[in-house]
Amino acid sequence: MSKLRRMCVTATLLAGCADSASQAQMADLQKRLDVEQRRSAAAEHKLDELENRVFLLTDQVESQKVAAIHRIKQPLPIVTLKPDVAEPAAEGNEDIVFEGAARSSDPEHTRTVLRIDGTRVVSHRPDTEARAKTVSLPPPSSDDNLGVAPVPPIRGGAPAAVEHAAPAAEPLALYKSAYDDLRAGRHDAAERGFRDFVRRFPHHDYADNAQYWLGECFYDQKRYDKAAPEFKSVLARWPTGNKAPDAMLKLGFSLIALGDVDKGGRVLREVPATYPRTEAARLASERLAQLTPTEGSK
Repeated sequence: MSKLRRMCVTATLLAGCADSASQAQMADLQKRLDVEQRRSAAAEHKLDELENRVFLLTDQVESQKVAAIHRIKQPLPIVTLKPDVAEPAAEGNEDIVFEGAARSSDPEHTRTVLRIDGTRVVSHRPDTEARAKTVSLPPPSSDDNLGVAPVPPIRGGAPAAVEHAAPAAEPLALYKSAYDDLRAGRHDAAERGFRDFVRRFPHHDYADNAQYWLGECFYDQKRYDKAAPEFKSVLARWPTGNKAPDAMLKLGFSLIALGDVDKGGRVLREVPATYPRTEAARLASERLAQLTPTEGSK
């Protein structure tokens, strides 16, 4: 009987030891699992950051391409100043009218002409340039400085500060969420998301994209009267953005769908003229070719 009892005690002790070893192994496995989960979360976070960087860089490259091919219809004239070339003013057609002794032809009554090179020429008439003499200007004094008017504060500074204070991932998270809503057909949620993005982050690289997709929210529902103003906003605010060609294309499509073929056709003709060698330019040309001669000439 005592032998049997000893065997039972031994079995119990062995079972207890095995249970303790099993618990230690489980605790060790759980610890390792926690470490791997933390590493996986950190790697996923880093991957999201890299994806966002690629997202933004792609947009910037596309915008630079559009800006490079963007054509402005009426470039500003170039004015070249030539201070060394003196052109005498025509008699009786001077910009400054002299009165009194200044109008006299008497050499004693002379007037000073200020040159751009910082010298004064004392001459009573333009035709006596040969007798003119150059007088060095005195060094400017602080009294001659008219001062600079203070720069007025830029409006909308507060929203910009809020935009810069936002975490870098927050704008893209909002943008992607709205984009997913649009792809899923949840137009109302997508509209709210894109409109909120443009309102909160107007200077973000993807602000023009959000504005464009806001127009697509209405265009996809065939609400062309609502879509047209949104596409027009892209062109007004971001004419060299990567979504500007598509916005001009969809603006023309919207106007034609609304029955204004004349205006819509004019907009479509502007696409290849303003953004040549783009996919939007090709699609605009194809749509123009489909218009009937009567529609195209309205």
